[in-house]
Amino acid sequence: MSLLKILKAKKPVREREAPITACEHWELAPRWSDASSIGKKELITHYQCGNCGATIATEDISQPA
Repeated sequence: MSLLKILKAKKPVREREAPITACEHWELAPRWSDASSIGKKELITHYQCGNCGATIATEDISQPA
C-alpha cells in the first residue's frame, strides 16, 4: 500500500470524550478597579478565570495558608 493511500484511508471515528461541564478555575488573574491599584493585593476587586472567562469575587477565593 502506498503512503498516499495510507494517509487518505478513512480512519474509524472514535467516540469523543465528554466535554468538561464545570471549569475548575485553575488560571485566575487578579483584576483591580483602577490603574493606581495594580500590584496591591489588598485592593484586588475580583479575579477572572483564563479558561472560561468567569468573574469570581475575592471573597469566593480560598487563599492557601
